[in-house]
Amino acid sequence: RVWDSATGQCIRVCKGHSSTVTSVAFAPDGKTFLSGALDDTVRVWDSATGQCCRVCEGHRISVKSVAFAPDGKTFLSGSWDKTVRVWDSATGQCIRVCEGHRSTVNSVAFTPDGKTFVSGSDDGTIRVWDSATGQCLRVCEGHSNWVTSVAFAPDGRTFLSGSRDGTIRIWSAETGECLRIIQYYPGLIVLGCDMRDLHDGSEIDKDVLRQYGAIVD
Repeated sequence: RVWDSATGQCIRVCKGHSSTVTSVAFAPDGKTFLSGALDDTVRVWDSATGQCCRVCEGHRISVKSVAFAPDGKTFLSGSWDKTVRVWDSATGQCIRVCEGHRSTVNSVAFTPDGKTFVSGSDDGTIRVWDSATGQCLRVCEGHSNWVTSVAFAPDGRTFLSGSRDGTIRIWSAETGECLRIIQYYPGLIVLGCDMRDLHDGSEIDKDVLRQYGAIVD
């Protein structure tokens, strides 16, 4: 569904997928948007009309996450088939299949300059990939359960991962080193890698999360 941001009214219903839609993303210019679904496909839609421009097929099983490159020329999809696919936005053709994860890819995200991207998986790792070649540059390990979400900081120097293990980790994009662990318990945030003392209140760390676009009470 497409909604009016000012009024909250639904202005368009886009139909075509035959199963649950798991992820959506606008192109940087706003003229098109993507949807990934459990029907194993990615669809590209015209934002003005709500018409499906193309259906991108290739994943063997459900698509869990989609993301546009900053220049809008390519987009990513992550899937239960353990792969990340890179697609040409103009043609809808798959131009690269990135393999390496041992389980479902739950989340994908481009760095702001588009030169690399990351993927988070049920195998507990985050992989950093070269956008031009599709080569895996590094594997970031540390989570003890599924990685469910990844996101880059606006400056591209760090990225976040969220996991079913209850933690958010902040990583160096350059080295893959874990810079900080934020773990939520009732009323408590634990800061790990930078060896700060445990404390509640945590306004400093809420500010850190806000830098990545998180909504923090």
